[in-house]
Amino acid sequence: LVTGVQTCALPILETSADCLLGAIKKIRFVDSLIFISDYNDHLYVFDSSGSFRNPIGELGRAPNQVVALSSFYVDRKRKVVGVYDGYSDCIHRYTFDGIKQDKISCRNEVN
Repeated sequence: LVTGVQTCALPILETSADCLLGAIKKIRFVDSLIFISDYNDHLYVFDSSGSFRNPIGELGRAPNQVVALSSFYVDRKRKVVGVYDGYSDCIHRYTFDGIKQDKISCRNEVN
C-alpha cells in the first residue's frame, strides 16, 4: 500500500513542431501551469487546458545555453524556473515565460 500519493489528471497536451515531447522525465504543476521535461533535455510550459505556452531554456554550448538539462525546480513565490545543467554544473534561472534571468555556478573552488 502506497500512502501520500496524489492523483491528477493531465490534459491532452498540444502537439506542434515547437513542443515535441520525448519520454517524460519530470512534471511539476504550479498554479495553472504544467512544467514538463523530457529525456531529450527539453523543458516546456503548458497551461491547465494543455495549450503550449513556451519553452524554458535553449539547448547548446554557448555561455547562455543549457548543455544538459539534468533537472529543474519551480519557485512558485518568485515565479522562477531553475534549470540545473549537469554538464556545466550551474543553474540557469528563467521567468515562467522563458526569459533568462541569470546563471549561477555550482562549482566550489578550493584554494
